[in-house]
Amino acid sequence: MTGVTSAVRETIELYAELTGRLRLPVAPPIVNAIILPLLFLSGIFIASDNPPGWVNLVGRIFPVRHLVDAMRASYLGIPFHWSDILVIAIWLVAAVIVASRTFRWEPAR
Repeated sequence: MTGVTSAVRETIELYAELTGRLRLPVAPPIVNAIILPLLFLSGIFIASDNPPGWVNLVGRIFPVRHLVDAMRASYLGIPFHWSDILVIAIWLVAAVIVASRTFRWEPAR
């Protein structure tokens, strides 16, 4: 459950950061342009047993694949790797640091 909570927080912080930096009507398409390729590269929409090396590398850098692996393991009742939770936690800490330094309630003019 911690992994799911971390992933939700990271997504909310990404939306909040981009919405604060961009004008509100422009933010959702830009966030979707970032998130959708990330989801495809992480094996969310298309499961692949033998992806190309670069797809595997990109999928392992970002937290989405780790979240999916942890959720699949918990759903299937097999032990998950603590390294998946560690990667999600590292991304959460980095997102909190970036958001705390850059987020402003008032939009930039």
